[in-house]
Amino acid sequence: MRLLVDECCSRPLIEALRRDGHDVLAVVEAARGATDEEVTTIARVERRLLITEDWGFGEKAVRLGALPDGVVLAGCQAMSLHEAAERVAMVLGERGERLREHVTVVQPEKVRARVIRRSSIRD
Repeated sequence: MRLLVDECCSRPLIEALRRDGHDVLAVVEAARGATDEEVTTIARVERRLLITEDWGFGEKAVRLGALPDGVVLAGCQAMSLHEAAERVAMVLGERGERLREHVTVVQPEKVRARVIRRSSIRD
């Protein structure tokens, strides 16, 4: 999958996703210090699923339709960086393309997904 990993995410997460064969563009490497609007633009233009720990992106996707390719919120703060990375990578591997057009919250014990309304998606 084509992924954009937000700057707030850990190096172990980036490495786990690349190890699993995903096309990963990491904000920390390509656009360090980018604003939320710049990150949103990169995700939209490059048609990448956004992986982030910033819950504000979930609202932007659901309410504003600003991220049509979807958002995965890594809500695994209670886990070690490596455990959290493996958890998110596992969910991506299991759900794959079904994550598109959803805001998906990955937590240690559960995964929740909410559809981004098609009518709100702006291309």
